[in-house]
Amino acid sequence: MLGDKVWGWPGNVIDTVSVLATIFGLATSLGSGAQQAASGISYLFDIESGLNVQIGVIAGVTAVATLSVIRGIHGGVRLLSNANMVMAGLLLVFVIFAGPTLAIFQWLWDTTASYESNMFALSNPFGREEDTTWFHGWTVFYWAWWISWSPFVGMFIAGYPGAARYVNS
Repeated sequence: MLGDKVWGWPGNVIDTVSVLATIFGLATSLGSGAQQAASGISYLFDIESGLNVQIGVIAGVTAVATLSVIRGIHGGVRLLSNANMVMAGLLLVFVIFAGPTLAIFQWLWDTTASYESNMFALSNPFGREEDTTWFHGWTVFYWAWWISWSPFVGMFIAGYPGAARYVNS
């Protein structure tokens, strides 16, 4: 779109805005995740989920991410990703076998059917005056959050070898 002008000050402005937007998106995601993790820690270990626990969670996540990046793609990022997938799989198997298995599959069926039957009605913003506070608050939060992540995600989409096929068609 900008052609060779992307190498001048317009490109620098775009790069700066993209980096700042990604930092804000990362901070929002990390903050929301820290609140959820602190609540889980509070529930499991009867520790008050205050600011200190949230800061500890953020410090721990940052330390693991930093170590992963320092070790590189093969030694850190891939190792962390594979460990994450193994832990997620083990958690899934544990929950299915140790939890209420039939109830889990019944909930899965019921919520999927409910989602499919209510998807269009809940997607329509018109005629929903009774829940305007929730509707507007969450809409603005997610809108801003997705906008903040779009430059980062856009780099991956643009870097995909088959992306030119979709853009040029």
